[in-house]
Amino acid sequence: LHKAQNDPAAAEALYRKALEVDDKQPEAQYNLGYVMLERGDADLAIPLFLGAIAADPKFADAYFNLAMAYEQVGDSARARPYWRDYIALEPSGTWTEIAAATSEARAHHATGSHVPAVTPGDVASVRQRREASAHLVDAIQIEGSHDGADPLIHL
Repeated sequence: LHKAQNDPAAAEALYRKALEVDDKQPEAQYNLGYVMLERGDADLAIPLFLGAIAADPKFADAYFNLAMAYEQVGDSARARPYWRDYIALEPSGTWTEIAAATSEARAHHATGSHVPAVTPGDVASVRQRREASAHLVDAIQIEGSHDGADPLIHL
């Protein structure tokens, strides 16, 4: 919540408090890792993403951001399996295209052939489109019946 309000320090404090209550809580580990990754501390994000994956092996976004963190620290070899894991969990979509392109570029780089890598600017552009879509979805509300019943869905 605080991260969405451009207060990463407050978000970090809340995620750390949540982890004091339950140090295995995957969403808190993931979100704290994301705050670390966004501020350029990929080395601190890695164990948090690994913890989120250990707590919830189907947490696709944790695999994606773990791969990003390994890329940021310059360890493409360790990133590659996490790109593949993300693709296996999320076989379609824009983020999958980024994961596939990055994984393919790294595989070609390892073999000496050249495929242009996905740049941080490409990822930032997709991230901005994804956040804009999320804001649109948040603005949508499906109304309940007109008899005073609660709405069925609040996004």
